[in-house]
Amino acid sequence: LEKFNSNTLSAAMGAKFLLRCGLALGLAAVLLIVYVGFRFRKIGGVPAGVSALFALVHDLLIVFFTFVIFGIELDNNFVAVMLTILGYSLNDTIVIFDRVRTLRRRSDAALEDVVNDSLHHVLRRTIVTTATTCIAILAVLVVALIMGVDSIVSFALPMLLGSISGSYSSLFLSGPIWVRWMKAREKKGAKA
Repeated sequence: LEKFNSNTLSAAMGAKFLLRCGLALGLAAVLLIVYVGFRFRKIGGVPAGVSALFALVHDLLIVFFTFVIFGIELDNNFVAVMLTILGYSLNDTIVIFDRVRTLRRRSDAALEDVVNDSLHHVLRRTIVTTATTCIAILAVLVVALIMGVDSIVSFALPMLLGSISGSYSSLFLSGPIWVRWMKAREKKGAKA
């Protein structure tokens, strides 16, 4: 098995590395859909997993383009920020779907109303969590900029934007995508 080192990455090794990364991402996506699908099987399962995956892809693209736009090197900080944002965003999405599952059991309301109520229940928690995280990251970013510590800036700036993106996608992407999917499934079932 070849070891990859950022200093000695040839084109052939880069292709193998890219292939392995693609396989790892594919496996992680499948496992995420299976986990969320199993955990929320009473509210549709797989659509919840796929909508969570769409939100995560959105967040990862925001972080990636933050690195690209600001010309930050893709190094260990990139991996750390990506994994941290994945954790925050997935946690928020799971909390929302858990609330949806709880409210669906207690109510015969329309699907949109249940998701809307669920989002209202977790909105304050999400805003407070994101605000406190962003304040801490912003403090680190300001100190790093003043002191000229580029390695901290290359972590804190994408982390700040990724945290905001993760909250946004959990609240405004995963739920609506799931509702559209479930509505399409209901229409398809009604036609059959």
